[in-house]
Amino acid sequence: MCAPPWTAGCPTRAWPAWLLIRARDTAALAPELAPPDVELARWDDIGRRLRVDFHDGVISQFTGYGDLLELDWERYRGVRRLDRALEADGDDVNRYKASKQADTLMLCYLLPGDELTGLLERLGYPVDRGLISRTVSYYLARTSHGSTLSAVVHAWVLARSNRARSWRFFTEALYGDIKDVQGGTTAEGIHLGAMGGTLDLLQRCYLGLESRPDGLWLDPLLPGRLGVLSMPLRYRGRQIFIDADHHEARVNGTARRTYTRGETITTGAEELGSRDQDRPPGHGPAMANPTMEALDPEECLRLISPGGIGRVAFSSSYGPAVLPVNYKLQHGVIVFRIASGGPMDQEGVDIKIAFEVDKIDEVDREGWSVLVQGPAHHVTADEMDEVDEVADSGVTPWAGGERRLYVRIVPQQITGRRIHGM
Repeated sequence: MCAPPWTAGCPTRAWPAWLLIRARDTAALAPELAPPDVELARWDDIGRRLRVDFHDGVISQFTGYGDLLELDWERYRGVRRLDRALEADGDDVNRYKASKQADTLMLCYLLPGDELTGLLERLGYPVDRGLISRTVSYYLARTSHGSTLSAVVHAWVLARSNRARSWRFFTEALYGDIKDVQGGTTAEGIHLGAMGGTLDLLQRCYLGLESRPDGLWLDPLLPGRLGVLSMPLRYRGRQIFIDADHHEARVNGTARRTYTRGETITTGAEELGSRDQDRPPGHGPAMANPTMEALDPEECLRLISPGGIGRVAFSSSYGPAVLPVNYKLQHGVIVFRIASGGPMDQEGVDIKIAFEVDKIDEVDREGWSVLVQGPAHHVTADEMDEVDEVADSGVTPWAGGERRLYVRIVPQQITGRRIHGM
């Protein structure tokens, strides 16, 4: 008999059986260190005869678990530390089918479904298709989640069968220390295991990232509230970029679900380019719980003050036009350079245009946008003082070349928005 249900004990004897299989695999990788054949045969024999208990059509946490009493869960619903609550009532939590965290369900957390069923069949137990789902439901209804790790495990276990509930457990794990969900334990130290577990959930569970002998495999199934999952990854000395949404998985910008270990890819700047080749920024649905924040003019000017790349929109002789430009903000005025004889030059001076700067963070699904409207004044060679002033801005043209015609935009209307996601 393993430890009682409230303590963190071994859930079943399936684990020793799994370990003996892995031990034989390890011995095959290093035959010079392997024990004698008779010992390997003994490992195999023991690994096929270990006992696993069942009750009520589910896997038992240990021998005798099915004989424990059922707890009055309505009375103790929401109580995470059942041991303390029952002790205060003069009772003992170990008399009941009640767990502090996932124990038996660790089988489903650490082993894929097909590997778990194969292990049970190897031990001689017939497995019907509903065994795992029944076991998950059974123990989920009898767990008080008195550990922050419980939310991590249950989020994983439910990822393929109940994505909405998996997401709730995932967010609970994220908020574990922020909201001190255990009622005072955060003051004793943050829960690093739960924090690391949430990252593992994103990578190996929701993204379905698995390292196999022949390479990386992806099998994503994202919760509905999670828009896009993106990450850079270094694999066998090479950096690749993986992102997935509710429709497909992409490796280096190409829709696919595998990356073989011998595959040749470019590196450095070329590799980054291959990731984003011919794909506009911002793909997939929005982040969970997006909110829009209006920015005041002072904040807008602060955001665009470093300079960079913006877009100007205006009416040309051919109709509405939008051009990318390098710009600088000089004394509250936007300055950029264009080519003489171009679409803006043909319109003469003092045309009213719109100027926009955006910042998009694809990983966090956040960003901001600033729109400036006002007259655009072309600085001509006759205006020597003004030419010297705008030249001091140091702005260079977006497309290179001469582009000696300077344009100044005097802001008359400034608006901006920032989008946040959870």
